[in-house]
Amino acid sequence: MNWPFKTLTLEGYKNKFKYARLLRDGSELKFSTVTKAAGHTTETAGENDVMLQMPVQAPGDEVPVIEMIL
Repeated sequence: MNWPFKTLTLEGYKNKFKYARLLRDGSELKFSTVTKAAGHTTETAGENDVMLQMPVQAPGDEVPVIEMIL
């Protein structure tokens, strides 16, 4: 899997966690569950999906880990 640009959509994760961070350095990953009508340049999520705001550059780990706090 390639490092996602800007967002990573987690299907069906709405209301299943309260906090997300990269395990390597503890940096918080902001997320949203808002869905709205969009044009061709706007990202959208499904009704029960969550969009994580990802750093532009991948961490130096071979396998980056995202920790989610319930």
